[in-house]
Order: sequence, then C-alpha cells, then structure tokens
Amino acid sequence: MYLLLPAICGYFVGPIYGEDQMSVNAAIFFIGTPVMFLIGAVVGWFLGWKYIKRPADRAC
Repeated sequence: MYLLLPAICGYFVGPIYGEDQMSVNAAIFFIGTPVMFLIGAVVGWFLGWKYIKRPADRAC
C-alpha cells in the first residue's frame, strides 16, 4: 500500500512546487489514507472471498 501512495498522491493532488508543500501535506493525508483504506479493503475482501469460496482447496 505504501508503494501505491506516491502514485495516488500524484494523481489526486498533482505536482507540488515550493512553499505549497506544507499546505498540501494535509490534502495528501486526507486523500491518501481513505484511498489506501479502500484499496486494501477491496483487495482483502477479494482474497478472502476467494479463500473462503473454495475450502476444499486448503490443506487441513
């Protein structure tokens, strides 16, 4: 998830120049955190759903 954060911030916030960096930190936090949460939740749900869907494939 941390590897995706620069791409997420670059897409939603855009380039940061000079003095704007301090004011953009809050935007990066308030945008990046929920987006990372949603991506993690979707990936976790998908992997969990695949794992629970076929319990016979698991080794006991």
